[in-house]
Amino acid sequence: MNFTEGYDAFAKRAYKLSSKLVFVLHNKDDIKNLLVEAIKNGSELSMQPFYDLVSAFAVDLQAKHFGPYFKEFVGAFGVSFKEIKNGPEILQAGYLALSQVMLSKRSFNQVCRVS
Repeated sequence: MNFTEGYDAFAKRAYKLSSKLVFVLHNKDDIKNLLVEAIKNGSELSMQPFYDLVSAFAVDLQAKHFGPYFKEFVGAFGVSFKEIKNGPEILQAGYLALSQVMLSKRSFNQVCRVS
C-alpha cells in the first residue's frame, strides 16, 4: 500500500467509482479524469502507483474503450516525466506503464481495422 498524501487522497476519491469492474466501466470518464489529474499534479513518491493504475485501467477497459483516452494519458505521462528529478525507478515504472498503454492503443487500432 502507498500512504503518500497524494495517493491516499486519490484512493479515497476513486474507491467508490472503481470497487467493481462494472463501476469502472460505468465511471470510466471520471476515473480517467482522476488519473490524469493525479499524474499531472502528483508528487514523485506517488507516481509509480499512479502509473501502475493507468496500466491496469487500460487493461480493464480494453482497447475499444481505452482508445479515446490514449492521447490525454500520453500527454499526462509527458508532463509527469519532466517533473521527476530523483527517481530513475519511477521513470522506469512510467515507461513500463506507458508501453502497456501503447499496446492497448495498438490493439485499438487493430480492432478498428477489423470492424
